[in-house]
Amino acid sequence: MESFVDPLDFRIRFDRDPIPNFREFAKRHGLFYAQVPGFGGSTENTTFELLTGAPIYHLPKDTKPNVHYIRRPLDSIVRSFQSSGYRSIGLHNFHGWAWRRNLVWPWLGFESIQFGPDFEQVALNEQDWPTSDKPLFDAIERELLKPDILPPFIYAVSVATHGPYRSRSGNQQERVQVLDSPAELQVTDWHIDRLEDYVSRLSVLDRELKPLFEAIERSGARFLILGDHHPSPSLSFTHHLGPPGTPKFQSTEPRLHLTPAIVDRMTHRRWARKDPFPGHCVGLEFSSALGISLSRLQTIFHKRCSFEREVASSKHSKEEKNLVYDLLFSELGLEPK
Repeated sequence: MESFVDPLDFRIRFDRDPIPNFREFAKRHGLFYAQVPGFGGSTENTTFELLTGAPIYHLPKDTKPNVHYIRRPLDSIVRSFQSSGYRSIGLHNFHGWAWRRNLVWPWLGFESIQFGPDFEQVALNEQDWPTSDKPLFDAIERELLKPDILPPFIYAVSVATHGPYRSRSGNQQERVQVLDSPAELQVTDWHIDRLEDYVSRLSVLDRELKPLFEAIERSGARFLILGDHHPSPSLSFTHHLGPPGTPKFQSTEPRLHLTPAIVDRMTHRRWARKDPFPGHCVGLEFSSALGISLSRLQTIFHKRCSFEREVASSKHSKEEKNLVYDLLFSELGLEPK
């Protein structure tokens, strides 16, 4: 989900809980936190790690694999699900040219893809971003209900909570308000306005998610829901993520790379490790818990997820880096099983 975090993690008081439906859904299943590669943007870097199992930190700083590297078919868990008898669908309610998804997603193995023009059209905000993700969620529900012999592997990316965030935008009656004063939070009115805009959009998203949550539970589908990265306003409130007096941090601060995620309760029982879960391991762990047969390259990446990044040996790190480049520049992982 685009720019998705739990606002209550900042220990800021709001006039109401912005995401009650997400919270209730998480209680019925399994909540964890994922360590994602980006902050304030670069959704497709999270997609790259999630679908390939390759840690992006081995690539040069500010790398965007979709833009800089991917030019041909690549190994991915999309292909692993297909080999296990699933049909694959990629959904995103924005233009396909963004991050070259219209080119890259087929190279990752998606059999069917739908982008912005394929969805029911909704109002756009001042930056021409859709103001609602409901058409995307409706499309997911339709795919779940299709009377198809093959079960669906659906990968969907939302967009309505995308920045930038503006002061006093949107429906003021639905606006979620911050109860703490700027002085108490050590910020300005401008920071509060941007945060309220973001959290208000999050509240709309949460309301639109409720019917989808109900449809998922009725279908009995296994699922993984993940925030792709923190929104940019998080940077102004980092000092509230820790004990009182904690200083503000840069966007490289580890806590700004942790996003909430939910996995269905059956899969969560089989999780091999606990929080925080490295982003490049999440898709592999989810696939493995469902009994999906991983490719040779995915299996290697998955085994290396048991290593803590901080204590990994230099030899281990170099070998892993070589594997990431093998993924991008060789056909490793694409061999017939």
